[in-house]
Amino acid sequence: MKSLYLTVEGQTEEAFARELLQPQLSAFNVFLWPPRFTGPHGRRHGRIPRGGMFHTFQHTLADMRRWLKENQSPDARFSMMVDLYHLPHDFPGYANGMAQADCYQQAELLEAAIGEELGDPRFIPYLQVHEFEALALSDPSHFADWFEGRLRALAALAAECQPYDTPERTRSTQIHWTGDQGDGVETHRPRQRGVACH
Repeated sequence: MKSLYLTVEGQTEEAFARELLQPQLSAFNVFLWPPRFTGPHGRRHGRIPRGGMFHTFQHTLADMRRWLKENQSPDARFSMMVDLYHLPHDFPGYANGMAQADCYQQAELLEAAIGEELGDPRFIPYLQVHEFEALALSDPSHFADWFEGRLRALAALAAECQPYDTPERTRSTQIHWTGDQGDGVETHRPRQRGVACH
């Protein structure tokens, strides 16, 4: 059986890997180990990490190197789910990659740079060109699978996303479960950010 070790940036990516990706991969005889968060989690005194790189990639790079050494099996694979935007400036190849006008070229060059930095063919670099959460907003109707009986709130969320021609242009939205009161879904927008990739 092949095994996959995945480095993730945050709790959304971790939940996606655990709840959706893992069952799919198991059907192909691939075991997904519990995803590991980026960032200096070893310094958090036992608290559950929330991900994030804290303005440096060095902690994450050190973790990746250590995980590659932990399992030397040729059947092991390693990858990552990290957003392209807001990468720390010390990410391998950052200056050259981010100098490109096209976001897909940026990701391609940066993926090649980290692959070269780690120097292990078992590592499969992957950068998420658009924030992972934007994928969830591509079809808000599917939130009904998790928030049963909350149709009014989900309709409001869909209405907020409707003016945007692509999910990438949807402003950053945080979605919270608010318990059994009201509709149980609460959205708010802590910031507005345009995405320069079309």
